Amino acid sequence: MRTIMSVLLFLCIVSFATTATAAYKDVPASHWGASTAKWSVEQGYMAAYDGYFSPNKQIPRIDAIVALAAMKGIKDEPTTEVLQFEDLSPTHKGYGVVVQLVKLGVIKEQQYFNPQQPITRAQMTKILAILFQLNVDMKNDSKFSDVPAAYWANTYIESLADIGIINNTQARFYPHRALTKLQLAAFMERTMRFQAQIANREVIYDYLQKKYIFTFQYNDSWVKSVIDLVNVERKKVNLPPLVSDPALSQVALIKAIDMVERNYFEHVSPIYGEFQELPTLFNYRYLAYGENLAHHYTKPEDAVKGWMKSPIHRENIVDPKFTHTGVGVQQAKDGSLYWVQHFAKK
Repeated sequence: MRTIMSVLLFLCIVSFATTATAAYKDVPASHWGASTAKWSVEQGYMAAYDGYFSPNKQIPRIDAIVALAAMKGIKDEPTTEVLQFEDLSPTHKGYGVVVQLVKLGVIKEQQYFNPQQPITRAQMTKILAILFQLNVDMKNDSKFSDVPAAYWANTYIESLADIGIINNTQARFYPHRALTKLQLAAFMERTMRFQAQIANREVIYDYLQKKYIFTFQYNDSWVKSVIDLVNVERKKVNLPPLVSDPALSQVALIKAIDMVERNYFEHVSPIYGEFQELPTLFNYRYLAYGENLAHHYTKPEDAVKGWMKSPIHRENIVDPKFTHTGVGVQQAKDGSLYWVQHFAKK
């Protein structure tokens, strides 16, 4: 059975993958980190000398800080500001970076900084999470046998593992071990890949469920097709086209994912509540909002035709007050497709 549903509401209110090549004498092409080492040097985050990368070298705390900050565009600029650290002065390499990270709350001032002491894997996770404002919480799927719940860096380690910055396929994390140069490069590369996913709206943090949701459309071209077809219908009644809104498409996809995961087909979600509450939860602002749902249609053309045959669905599509639209398409385990189109006045 083909099913469609509609509700109308008015309210006032970068790919980082590189080809593995033997760029360095001590990192052969067959090495797991060959492309990662090359990437880190090409990006200017790390350096190689005389054809050697030194992948197993323990990286000092100050060097790690400088490399991580570089990913945020923070440079070692001269400064006269005096910090409390007794073992770090304005003449030290990276001092300007530390000053800026202290201001950002990434590093706390204390008696000693220990600039040449190797940074541990656990210390790195905390700095990385705070620097990139990654959401960490106590509700995580990833677990490591050597990271107990009471460990100070537990939430940082498990949260970063949940989003793939830390490899969560291994039983142990070794939080106390000194971080090697290549390991740091790997964490950096995965972080930048994750940042690109956020920028491309492929992932978003769900504050209600306390987790990141990966939002990949079942078919990107179908999203465009639905919007194009809807705008054809609007043109027939002399209405301006709806603006294709990527942020709104992400919200629509979250609804489609939710219906697939919880096996329901309603405007009211068991977890998010009324459909108009969903965009608010994901920081999407609007003045008026509408939702069309469809299930079991196999092509964009059929989904739009189904909506147009239903007066209440057609009302959303040709409503003159709506200015923006987004579409989400997700496939269930049984192969059926869930179609969601959201409409907004902005």
